[in-house]
Amino acid sequence: MGKGNSKLFDWINMAGFVWLAIIMLLPFLNVITLSLEPAHIAAETGVLHLFPREITFEAYISIWQYGSIQSAFMNSAFITVTGTLLAVLATGMLAYGLSHREITGMRLITYLALLTMVFKTGIMPTYMLVKHLGLIDSLWAVIIPQMLTAFNLILMKVFFEQLPKELSESARMDGCTEMGTFFRIIIPISAPIIATISLFYAVEYWNEYFTAVMFLTSVDKKPLQVLLREILIESVNEGSGADSLNLGKNMKMATAVYAIVPILFVYPFLQKHFTKGILLGAVKG
Repeated sequence: MGKGNSKLFDWINMAGFVWLAIIMLLPFLNVITLSLEPAHIAAETGVLHLFPREITFEAYISIWQYGSIQSAFMNSAFITVTGTLLAVLATGMLAYGLSHREITGMRLITYLALLTMVFKTGIMPTYMLVKHLGLIDSLWAVIIPQMLTAFNLILMKVFFEQLPKELSESARMDGCTEMGTFFRIIIPISAPIIATISLFYAVEYWNEYFTAVMFLTSVDKKPLQVLLREILIESVNEGSGADSLNLGKNMKMATAVYAIVPILFVYPFLQKHFTKGILLGAVKG
C-alpha cells in the first residue's frame, strides 16, 4: 500500500471514529441538557436539546431532597465499594493460587472455573442458595453472588503467571509466608491488573439491577438502578412517596444523570492502568 493510500485510509478511519463518537455523545448530551432546563422547556418534544436555553439545578435539588433517592444512592455506593473490594480480594487470592501450576489440583480448579463461563446454574438454583443462606432482602445477596467471575479470574491468573518467579522465591527464602508474599510483594506490583479488574467489578456492581429486583424486597434497600427504573416509568410502589414528585422530563433526566455520572468519575483515575492491565492479563508471554 502506497504512502498516499495509507494516509487516505487513516483519514477515513479517523472520520469514522469521530462519527461514531458523535453518535454516542449526542444522546448523553441531550440527557444532561434536559436535566438542566426548566420543566416547561424540557417538556418540548420533536427537537434535540443539545444546549440548554436556561440553566437551573432545580431538578437535581428536588430529586436529591426526595428521600428514597438518597437511600438508594447510599445502597448502590455500599454495594459497589464493598463488593469491589471483596471481589478483587477473592479473585486475586484465587488467581494467585491458580498461577502456581506446579501444585497438584490447580489445573483442575482452573478448568472448573472455566466451565462456569459456559454452563450457567440458572435463576432458581441461585435463588434457593441465597434463600438457604438467609440473605433474602439483604444487600449481601447482591454482593456475594457476583463476587467472583471466571473472566476476571483468568485475566489475573495470566498476569500473575508472567511475574518473575524469583520475587516469590526470594520472599520465601527471607521467611515470608505465602500470605505475606501475596500482600507485601505481589499486590504492590500488580497495580495495572488490579485497577482493570476493579473497574470491571465496580461497573458491574453499580449497574446491578436484576439481582437486586430478585432478592431485595424492602423499599429502603433498593439500589439506585432499581429506583431509577421505577421513577422513569412512574410506577414506584404505593406508599414509597414517589407520587409526591412532579415527575417532569427534567427530573427524569436528572435521575438518570445521578445514576450515570458517579461511575464515570472512576474511569479517569484507572485509565493509565487499564490498557496495560488488559494487555498483560490477556496475552501470555
